[in-house]
Amino acid sequence: MFEHREIFAVGLMSSTLEVSRAGFYAWLGRGDSKHTLEDLRLTVLIREEHVKSRGTYGAPRIHAALKRRDEVCGLHRVARLMREARIRPRMRRKYVRTTDSKHSHAVAPNILDQDFTTSAPNRV
Repeated sequence: MFEHREIFAVGLMSSTLEVSRAGFYAWLGRGDSKHTLEDLRLTVLIREEHVKSRGTYGAPRIHAALKRRDEVCGLHRVARLMREARIRPRMRRKYVRTTDSKHSHAVAPNILDQDFTTSAPNRV
């Protein structure tokens, strides 16, 4: 059933972790805990809300959205699950207008008129 190496490894791990072999095998055969299963379910809901927000919602807004869906969870849990699932909000860039061509300020005269040849430096 088990090879010699596997039995040695189990014995080594159980002694290192200070648990009995029976306890180790019981842990190995046990399924995920209720909390872990609930975390997985919440992660799916968090991902849905994140996609709905086009990737802009962070933990506080996703937490509020989950509360509106009558889901019971805390803000720090949502933040932890987002961190573990590598779900990060993308910040929207603010629109910055860089040119105002319809101003009433004086415009500098075009002295060079596209003639860039000079006789010496600083002489046009």
